[in-house]
Amino acid sequence: MAQSSEERLDGLASIVAGIAHELNTPIGNGLIVATTLKGDTEKLLREAAEGPLRKQRFNEYLQAMQSGTALLERALQQAALLIGNFKRIATEQGSAGRRVFDLRTTIEDTLAVLQPTLAKTPFRIELEVPEGIRVDSHPGALEQVLGNLVNNALTHAFAGRSEGLMRLSAGWDGDGQRVRLVFSDDGAGMSAATLARIYEPFFTTALGQGGSGLGMHIVRQLVTGPLGGEIEVDSAPGEGCRVTLLLPLSGA
Repeated sequence: MAQSSEERLDGLASIVAGIAHELNTPIGNGLIVATTLKGDTEKLLREAAEGPLRKQRFNEYLQAMQSGTALLERALQQAALLIGNFKRIATEQGSAGRRVFDLRTTIEDTLAVLQPTLAKTPFRIELEVPEGIRVDSHPGALEQVLGNLVNNALTHAFAGRSEGLMRLSAGWDGDGQRVRLVFSDDGAGMSAATLARIYEPFFTTALGQGGSGLGMHIVRQLVTGPLGGEIEVDSAPGEGCRVTLLLPLSGA
């Protein structure tokens, strides 16, 4: 059942405090690094004003600068990821952007955007979506769902692996009033304990490795909200993961 406006607002309010808390860490780390780099630079300038710098001292400064800027970049990337995910939730919870679209075309366009990322990995994705499925819904929300599912697989399912396969298939469901969209991977799979918590905001098994813990939370919000559908996830250790979406041909 589609969420009411009040339920959507409640869903946003429930994660605002979490967003603020999570942002404190990368922003705080970035501030510490930036302050340290500023202090090191001012110290080097004073030393240079007092006389010629030794090569060893300058090399030490460059090494510290290289390490510090790498830490600063990671902190800012994490903050940007959290903010970006929050903005997507807020945007896609609205009703704007609804139109009739071809399912296969929208999926192909989404994968084309993801292709540069996929090209840098040894992992593949296969598509089995028939032509001619027309949907009156929110293509932007669907694109975000698919993007999150692919990124989730790359971050979690294939961690430490040199190969992996994702599949995305679609077809009519039952009475033809809904479409069944299935995304699966042959990755590491999940334990029952992890599976039970996948929709929790900020829950992630990739802490410090690029995982924000918002991916599947956003997916469920979009599927049950703007897309007006249902979601089911099946997984077990060593058996990959299978995400099934049941989406009405006429969305929420």
